[in-house]
Amino acid sequence: MSAIGRTTPALVGAITLTAALILGPTPWALADQTITTQPYYAASGIKALHAQGLDGSGIKIAVIDGPVDTSVPELLGVNVITKSFCDLKYAPSGIAHATNIAAILASPDYGWAPKATILNYTHPVDQDVPAGMTMSDYVNGCPMDSVDPGFLINQALNDGANVISMSFGMGTGMAESSVIGNALTRAMNLQVPVIASAGNESTTIDWSGLAGGSTILSVGAVDGTGKKAAYSNYGTGMSLMAYGGPPLTYRNPDSKGHLTVITKGDTGGTSMAAPMVAGALALAYRNGLTQPATSWNGYYSTPPTVPQTTKPPGPLRWATAPSTRNCWLTPTHPVTAPRCQT
Repeated sequence: MSAIGRTTPALVGAITLTAALILGPTPWALADQTITTQPYYAASGIKALHAQGLDGSGIKIAVIDGPVDTSVPELLGVNVITKSFCDLKYAPSGIAHATNIAAILASPDYGWAPKATILNYTHPVDQDVPAGMTMSDYVNGCPMDSVDPGFLINQALNDGANVISMSFGMGTGMAESSVIGNALTRAMNLQVPVIASAGNESTTIDWSGLAGGSTILSVGAVDGTGKKAAYSNYGTGMSLMAYGGPPLTYRNPDSKGHLTVITKGDTGGTSMAAPMVAGALALAYRNGLTQPATSWNGYYSTPPTVPQTTKPPGPLRWATAPSTRNCWLTPTHPVTAPRCQT
């Protein structure tokens, strides 16, 4: 079984949804090669929700990942707006990754929220770096912080995103980034859920990583049996689980990098579970849930005020506004008390 995922450089109540990715206009994927359904679709009740008018209309879902190939037939008619702040050449596997995520969110045939607007913010990961180069070499010349997830989260918030989805895996060390921490604090105060995949290493979630942050909805994966997928990370840093496969039907690049290969069956990853949650939240917004952040563990509608002089090890650190104190959320589940440094 192949686990789908993107790994990022070091910069950077449980609910179980068991119901159960070349940039440009060239249409390399032919219409008769369209993916028209997914294993989770019928059992999830998505069709019935759409029939009630819950289809993501008026909702903006930010996808921070590789660039989405909007030419694939699964995304025909879907409103995808790609925003790149640095001119980089992405690996075909990364493009496929982002494209499949966008299809889970908004494919007219099997997407959760086909009427939503997908805001695609391009973000490089290690797999995109050409052989013989470092990540620093690869992004050399990019505007400062333009490929930092924190910068991209802020851009998504500036653009009015209602939900933000990221599938980087654990992202070890990302919690130490002040750019990310401040962006997550802003998202929390604006009550915009930030979803992240838990990772595919079949290990406990690293509290120093993005997926372990208490202001993050960290998503693990269940497979077609409804049990934890063998690849999925786990632990107290996880917020919830969703269907990630296998089985899943996935669009892959061919030998020329064009997304013409359709793989059925033995495929899955927490990267695909995260957009399941983002899509479900988009429908919740449409159903009148205008402040979902207050309903999810780890989110607060107002900045915390609990003083603490000693920073506990590991958890995500963030800055309150308008106070100048540094605050973080303790690595417990459910979160019981934030801590702030006076």
